[in-house]
Amino acid sequence: MKVIISCCGWFHARHAAFVAEKAGILSLYITTNLRYSKVSPKLTKKIPLIENIHAYGIKLTPYPLRQLTGDYLNRIKKAIFDELVSKYVDRNSRIFHGFTALQPKCYKKAKDFGMKTIIDWAIAHPQYNENILSEEYKLYRIQLRKEGKYWRERKSKEFAKADFIMVPSGFVKDTFIAMGGDKEKIIVNPFGVDLSMFYPKKKTDNKFRIIFATSLMPRRGIIYLLQAVKELRLKNSELLLVGGIRPEYEKVMKAVLHKYSGLFRYVKWTPHSELIDYYSNASIFVNPSLSEGSSYWVYEAMACGIPGIVTPNAGTVIRDGVEGYIFPIRNVQGLKEKILLLYENEEFRQHMGRNALETAKRMTWEAYGERLINSYKQICGDK
Repeated sequence: MKVIISCCGWFHARHAAFVAEKAGILSLYITTNLRYSKVSPKLTKKIPLIENIHAYGIKLTPYPLRQLTGDYLNRIKKAIFDELVSKYVDRNSRIFHGFTALQPKCYKKAKDFGMKTIIDWAIAHPQYNENILSEEYKLYRIQLRKEGKYWRERKSKEFAKADFIMVPSGFVKDTFIAMGGDKEKIIVNPFGVDLSMFYPKKKTDNKFRIIFATSLMPRRGIIYLLQAVKELRLKNSELLLVGGIRPEYEKVMKAVLHKYSGLFRYVKWTPHSELIDYYSNASIFVNPSLSEGSSYWVYEAMACGIPGIVTPNAGTVIRDGVEGYIFPIRNVQGLKEKILLLYENEEFRQHMGRNALETAKRMTWEAYGERLINSYKQICGDK
C-alpha cells in the first residue's frame, strides 16, 4: 500500500505525510510550503514559487481589489499546481490523498490508474460557508464576493467523484450532508496537538484573562466576543487577541478593532513556539467562530490546561460542561453567561482546565496518524 499526498499550501498535510512515511507507505509528498515539515527530502517534492506569487500578489494590490485579486491568483495557483502534480501520479500507488479540491487532473489520472482518491477538506462545505458568510457580511455592511457558479460546480463535481472525503469534525461532516453529500464516504479524523510544544505552565498573575488566538476575520465571530466583553466589564480581567489580519480583511477588521478600542490587548504576531506563554497566562479561551473546521489553536490551548467556550460551528472537540461550554453562534447573551460562570467559579474553572488537558493528551498528532493509517487500510481493504 503506497500513498501520494498532495497539498497546495501546508495545512495538516505535513503530519499526514510524516506518519505515512513512518509507516513505510509514503510514495511522495508534494507541497508548496514546507513549514515545520519532518518528511524526508527524498520523498518530498516542493513547488514554492506559486505560493509566493499568490502571497505577494495580494500584498501589492490596492485594498479595494485585494479580494478579487486574491481569488484570481488562487485559481491560477491551483491550476498550475494541479498540472504539475498530475505528472507525479503513477501506477505504483494505491491512494491519492489531495488536500483541498481543485486538483481535477490529479484525481482523474489517479482514477484511470485504479487508485482510490481522498479529498481532505478542512472547513465547512463551500456552499454552507458561503451561505453563512453572506449573512455575516450584511452585518458588516460589506459585499461578499461569491465564488461563482463555475468554481462552485467544479468543487461539487470533485466531491461527488472522490471515493472519500476526509474532514476534521462532525460539524464539517454535517455541512456536507446538509448540502447533499454522501455520508457513507465521509471520514472524520480530528486534528492533533504537539504536546512537546504545548503543556501547562504556571500562570504569572491573578488576572482573569480571555484569549482569542487565531487570525482575525469576520468568519471567526470576533465581533461577538468584543461585544460580550464590553457588556460584562469584569473587574481585574483582560481580553487578549493574538493573531494577524489577512490583507483582504484589513480594512473591515481595523474598523471593528477601532470601535472596541480600549477593551482588549492586541498582539499582532508571535512565533508559534511562543504561543504557550500566552495560553498559560490565560484563564479561558473563546472561539466564537461561525464556520470552522477544527481550529489548531483550540487543541493547543486545551493542552495548556485551560477550558474553552466555543460555538458548535467551531468544529471543536470540547464537550459542553466537561472541558468548557458550547454556545450558539452570534449569541452574545449566551457567551456572556458562560464567561460569567467561569469568572465567578475559579475552582470549577480549574476542574474544566484539567479535563481539557486530559482530553488534549488523547488528541495528539500521533493519534491522528493512527486513525489516518487505519483509514488507508480500510480504504484499500488491507488488514
